[in-house]
Amino acid sequence: MDLDYSPVKTAAVLIALFHPPSTSPASNALHVVLTTRSKHLRSHPGQTALPGGKRDEGEGWYECARREAFEEVSLPIDAGIYLTTLPPYLSRYHLVVRPILIYLPPRFALHHLTPSPAEVSHIFSHPLASLLSPSVRPPVPLSPVGDTWPYDPEGWYHTSDAPWVGGSTYRNHRYRTGAEPVKGLTSDCLIGAAEAAYGRGWSWEDGKEWVGDGEAGRLARGQMEFGEAVRWRVEEGWRELREREREAQQIVGV
Repeated sequence: MDLDYSPVKTAAVLIALFHPPSTSPASNALHVVLTTRSKHLRSHPGQTALPGGKRDEGEGWYECARREAFEEVSLPIDAGIYLTTLPPYLSRYHLVVRPILIYLPPRFALHHLTPSPAEVSHIFSHPLASLLSPSVRPPVPLSPVGDTWPYDPEGWYHTSDAPWVGGSTYRNHRYRTGAEPVKGLTSDCLIGAAEAAYGRGWSWEDGKEWVGDGEAGRLARGQMEFGEAVRWRVEEGWRELREREREAQQIVGV
């Protein structure tokens, strides 16, 4: 997508994939490194996230994701094998984000990482494939019902729809994990990563009860595709910038 993102907020996240020590690298049991954000942070405190953050001026997507991962969980800048950069996603709150995928070697283990106390309270992992088939219970211990999972006590997947850009609708996917749920933009990025890694799309298995709002589907009815939504937000950002410039010129009498 050939866009100038100058007038909008942009960020990059690192999707670090690995095989847990108990599995064979030849298997498809990929896990992804996740964090629980510190409760002292101003934005999204206590939520599950991918290592990442907003880009510095002039910084590339890859450089941003690697820098943020080093700062947040001490993952060395040169660790792992670069796989690909996914197309940009737009969050419910209009942040443009690009996920960077890497694969960590078989000798990697979560205890090699160290959380930055100012940003991260917990590091954990979750099976990537579970993002593609939400009707199948993830093969890992799940968090207890309560503040962490206030939905169906027997469930592990929940959705809700909300207004989004351009009169569209946004579907928020929530996946129960061993910590806080994966949801929102993090879910969107991980679904995209899982589709790329496994070569198949998101699907709700036939014959399973649908527990979300509305019809079962990756996107809500009428939801823009992410590429279209990103373009819409960037074009809107340029319109807003030009309007501010006109207002400034009127103030100074130009």
